[in-house]
Amino acid sequence: MAINDYGAIKGWSVQRNDFEGGCEPTGVENAANAVVSNPQKVGVIGPDCSSSTAGALPVLETAGVVMISHSSTGENLPSLGPTVFNRVIVTDTAFVGWNEKVSRLPSVHTWETDFENTYGYPPADFTKYAYDAATLLLTRIDSVSTVDGGGNLVIDRAALATAVRGTAG
Repeated sequence: MAINDYGAIKGWSVQRNDFEGGCEPTGVENAANAVVSNPQKVGVIGPDCSSSTAGALPVLETAGVVMISHSSTGENLPSLGPTVFNRVIVTDTAFVGWNEKVSRLPSVHTWETDFENTYGYPPADFTKYAYDAATLLLTRIDSVSTVDGGGNLVIDRAALATAVRGTAG
């Protein structure tokens, strides 16, 4: 939904590729290796669990591929991806009260209604955060990308990581 809402970046369509590794670190580490092996992949939303995020972050950190988590709340995660990791939710210790507050926001209720009208079913609990993570990634890709003399979209992974890591609030 975020890709459709955001639209093209400098005339280029954004493609989403799904990788499934579950909440097991080795499966997500394998998915992370698949991501970094393709230079056209510049960012990751997810994975779902802190344990699997811990498996992916060292791979993504080494390759400079940014990850924005929508549901990984582990407090140790920033140390595993100090230049590429960010998240749109708070850590474990503050999550329950924060999630309740966010879930009551009128803008979230409006978005949930839009989601249900679009897809015919209500969003899962963390979907609102995945939407925010994807929108954040898209805005930062848009801000750092350029079109070269051959008409190719160029996205510098390091510049993207810096733009994502520099996001506050």
